[in-house]
Amino acid sequence: MGLMLSVEKFHSLALVAVGKTRKMKVLDEPTLRVGNAFLPPLGITDCWRYLGISFTSRGVKAFRKELEEPLRRISEAPLKPHQMMEILRNFLMPFLIHQLSFARVSMGILKALDVVVRASVRRWLKLPKDVALGIFHAPPSSAGLGVPSFLRSLPVLILSRLRNVSKSDYPRTLIAKATKLSTAWLVADARLVPARDYISYLQIVSNSLPTKLRTSRGRRAEGILPKCRAGCDDVESAYHIAQQCVRIHEARIACHDNIVRVVADKCVKRGWEVKREPRYKTEAGLRKPDLVAVNKELGKAVIMDVQVVQASNLDWSYNTKIKKYATKDLLATVMAESGVKEVSVLPITLTWKGSWFVKSASELQDIVGGGSFLKSLVTRTLFGTLLCWRRFMRSTTVSQMPRHLISDPHEWINEIPTYRTVSTDALQVIAGIAPMDLRVIEVGKLALTRVNGQVEPQHRRVAWEKVMEDWHERWSASEKGRVTFTIFPCVREKLKLDFVLTHDLVQFLSGHGNFKAKLYELGLVDDPQCDDCLVLHTMAHVLHDCVRIEDLREILKWKLSLLGLDFDLAVIKAADSDAKALLSEFARKVMRRLSVGNHARDERLAADPLQPDFGPETV
Repeated sequence: MGLMLSVEKFHSLALVAVGKTRKMKVLDEPTLRVGNAFLPPLGITDCWRYLGISFTSRGVKAFRKELEEPLRRISEAPLKPHQMMEILRNFLMPFLIHQLSFARVSMGILKALDVVVRASVRRWLKLPKDVALGIFHAPPSSAGLGVPSFLRSLPVLILSRLRNVSKSDYPRTLIAKATKLSTAWLVADARLVPARDYISYLQIVSNSLPTKLRTSRGRRAEGILPKCRAGCDDVESAYHIAQQCVRIHEARIACHDNIVRVVADKCVKRGWEVKREPRYKTEAGLRKPDLVAVNKELGKAVIMDVQVVQASNLDWSYNTKIKKYATKDLLATVMAESGVKEVSVLPITLTWKGSWFVKSASELQDIVGGGSFLKSLVTRTLFGTLLCWRRFMRSTTVSQMPRHLISDPHEWINEIPTYRTVSTDALQVIAGIAPMDLRVIEVGKLALTRVNGQVEPQHRRVAWEKVMEDWHERWSASEKGRVTFTIFPCVREKLKLDFVLTHDLVQFLSGHGNFKAKLYELGLVDDPQCDDCLVLHTMAHVLHDCVRIEDLREILKWKLSLLGLDFDLAVIKAADSDAKALLSEFARKVMRRLSVGNHARDERLAADPLQPDFGPETV
């Protein structure tokens, strides 16, 4: 045929059976001649490749060395984590899987190879040893790293090759489902996500950020969970730090505002007119969405509100925002202001781990176009979570609020039975809780006076006196809560009082209640005058002069006279607990009568969900 063998390109392997020992012997002497020359023999340690597979005289070469050496070279190369994972996924793993699919390997070998691969990935990405295996082997579309598992994939590939089956439904280790937009950063270009942030984002998704809850695994007593180091009465978990902790409240708001700003800028580039945080008065109360985008060419307006929530309640959070803003009066107001025929509500909903709510992502994509922008919002959300965690770890702030009131910096306001229109300055005085910024300054000063971890009592007294002095100056100079100021002009004297706050009593102390003068200021009624007395319907008028409650006033005067007290709101400053109880009961009956008998109130106020439900009156 004209073909000739080249001695330089060929080798020979001679295997001879040894009958007594039942083994094979490799001859290292030339045995095969081509022309006038012998082919070079292969020894017991020699290796050669055929169809991409390495062989020795014993068969297919051991794969552990074939795997460990490339992994070592990748680890020592000056590469970023993205690049290391790219080489592993797209080059090294397919190369080894091809060889293994043609070799005889046991399940133990495949498992050992998986362990070697995962150990290298943990070292590259700085993952803890107890991170879930699904993170390694799940595909990127399921928020995994997409590293194939030899133990799971090889048996299926071998079976597929032998049976000539084009597709096989084999089991995988999966984690929570997510859209491709939510996980695109896992396989993104190294220029898009910095190497340090890439590792941190993966720690967020795999729930492996070092927190007290995670680092105490296996060491804490059964049933005892570590509390937040910031003083919160909650478990210190990654979710608590990202979503609840008082220490990084400002960082959470900044991350939310950053997403709002980026969405607004993108809408403007797409030809939409955008209003940021407009205020609308509705029957259900004040509504302030993050954005209202208007496109007059399309005849559409969209009410947008950004929320970063927990993954377990995405659907509920989305529907709650829809119910909040998709009211007839709000939609009609936006339609009239913008001059369009169609108004819709779009809650921009993501989790703190950067997962999109699928419906929210598709609706936003219709407005801003392209998926690259939505992918960037995912990394911004992850960076916001990372920023919250970093600030939490670097800060030493410890909340001094009562344990049951510190899940949020202003959560204690919700514990006071009153309306939201009452100023914070007045509520602080009514509740007897010092402003948080003054308490933080106090704690900082006390920290400087510690000796052997202890603070002397005199230093505590001096620091508290400074808090009281600054608080009193702030309360005296404030323009808010002046009705409360007429009752409690001195903060120090107010803190000496001890009484139970009720919804009706706080209405008297703050002046925010069913008083027509106050409702007129809020735009809820058309007339500030009392229907019976034709004067301003204020708290002072109701207490001293209003004819509608004259009988209740006379009964209170008589009961107070039995205690030797005069009728005045200052009776609340008395030490007698019976007098305080009488005043609280008086306030309850008065507010109930005003609620039932005020026929001139605007009907919109009746729909206010904050309105208390009064029962039948008893005098």
